[in-house]
Amino acid sequence: MQDAALRALGHIATPDAVKLLIDQLESEGPVPLDEIGRAPVRGALAKAGQPAIERLLQTLNAAPSQRLASATVLALAALDAREALPAVVRAAQRGAVALDASMNALAALGDRRALPFVLEHLDEADGRVRQVVVQAASRLLDPTQPDGRAVDVVRARVLDLSASLSERVALVRLLGRSGSPRALPILLSLSKSKSIALRVAVVEALGVLGAASPKVDDALLEALADPSHRLRVAAATAIGKVGKDGAARKLLHRLGVSAEQDRGAIGIGLSGALGRSRDPALVGQVKKAVAAAPAAARDALIEGLGRMPIKEAGALLSELRRGADVDDRRKIAEALAGHPESVAALQALLGDPDPTVRANATWSLGKVGGAGAIARLAPLLADLDVAVAGNAATALAQVAVRSGRGAAAAKPLCAALTDYRSYVRAGALTGLRMASLTCDAGGLRHLIGRDRSWRVRVAAARLLRQQVIKGGPEAPLDKRALWRCAVEDRDATVAALCAADVPPPQGTHDVLVYVVPNGKTVPTARAPYAMVLADGTMRLGVADRRGALFEAAAPNGMLELAVPAALAP
Repeated sequence: MQDAALRALGHIATPDAVKLLIDQLESEGPVPLDEIGRAPVRGALAKAGQPAIERLLQTLNAAPSQRLASATVLALAALDAREALPAVVRAAQRGAVALDASMNALAALGDRRALPFVLEHLDEADGRVRQVVVQAASRLLDPTQPDGRAVDVVRARVLDLSASLSERVALVRLLGRSGSPRALPILLSLSKSKSIALRVAVVEALGVLGAASPKVDDALLEALADPSHRLRVAAATAIGKVGKDGAARKLLHRLGVSAEQDRGAIGIGLSGALGRSRDPALVGQVKKAVAAAPAAARDALIEGLGRMPIKEAGALLSELRRGADVDDRRKIAEALAGHPESVAALQALLGDPDPTVRANATWSLGKVGGAGAIARLAPLLADLDVAVAGNAATALAQVAVRSGRGAAAAKPLCAALTDYRSYVRAGALTGLRMASLTCDAGGLRHLIGRDRSWRVRVAAARLLRQQVIKGGPEAPLDKRALWRCAVEDRDATVAALCAADVPPPQGTHDVLVYVVPNGKTVPTARAPYAMVLADGTMRLGVADRRGALFEAAAPNGMLELAVPAALAP
């Protein structure tokens, strides 16, 4: 009952309601940010929004007790109040806020302006506080913006054999996050440590650091041959991030002669290393390797060709599809998403007799197709295979937006809203949102309130919220439908998105996903999957022979493996 009353005050958000909440904040205390259930007062303040930020800043500047001040800065962090950063730093500098609370708050705010203050405390005498500082610094550092200030501070500590292993591991990871070339000699000196945990941290840090060199290649290739499976996988991932031509050649050789259990790790590194190569000679070496490689190794080679940013790689993929078996064709259809110059081969694969090949070809055509692809994709919304039809909705919207022909996608996408398959309806709604299109507003409101699939209701909520923001005569009715959904929907995810849309993801990254079905503990070859990306789009298909799929330029944010399309309600 008390928690419900607190939530109600947060929703009311009047000055008196916010004051009542802040009066309760000291008794709640500075509960860690990840322990939401123990912080109902802070949760209610987070719902109050801007009125709470203003009153919390007044409280912080009024010299409260350290307990209240610490709880206040954590509440500001929960509100993502970046404008409060100077006040939080000043309060910490004068000792009004416990140092661990201020560090946690600054890390959560994620504003690099706090870095100088955080780095000042990397050499704190108290080990517990120092741990929190290292975590905060690691959160705030960005390897794409090199910052060597932390390197000199932690050098002695990370090399000190008397320091605890957990602290040295954390410091090694911080060095990687620094992005500074000055961290490289320290990391290389630790690459031969006897501790597997420390060596894993070192090779991971080398990958994050992003400093490519023959010495880095040698260290990572040595780790790739270690008996420890954990270290081999970490090394392969790092090579995939920093390796180039030299590493790719060595990995091509290893792939052909290695034991079966090592090929998965080698493939991870090889795919990434090929993705940074512009050497046409390597394409010829990959062609020879594909011809001789066992089936389990072919997916990594095909994937690497897809990631190579040169036309020779796309031409080889087009050549390999002729006469290939279904597993190769499926992977080639995925890999061609990296080669717009080979779109003709991709369009040919749209007519493949195997639906898993067509599903990948449909998704890839959305990445590279031009205006002419709209006529090829629209009929696929009615394909008997749900993975093909679901992927066609997203692909159609992507092509329409990229070619400036959004209106051409409206009719087929609106028609798909009555499809009997929930993932096709959800895909059509997401496609409409991507292309900033709409259909009959009454039909959309019916979907958000009545559709049996919660994923369809989520997609409808995001589309309706877009319509509300755009305005128009239907906006009041759409807004009311969202309000009812937020209050009445039986699914918490749907209700939350009806109450407030998530901000669009910023930036993209390449990602290799392994599919481990329910009840299994390892990736499963040819496992069906439904992958939900951070922007709400859903890719449907079947994993490769490794149990993996590769997604180029995936939106930054959370990835989710949902119920496969054939099993979706």
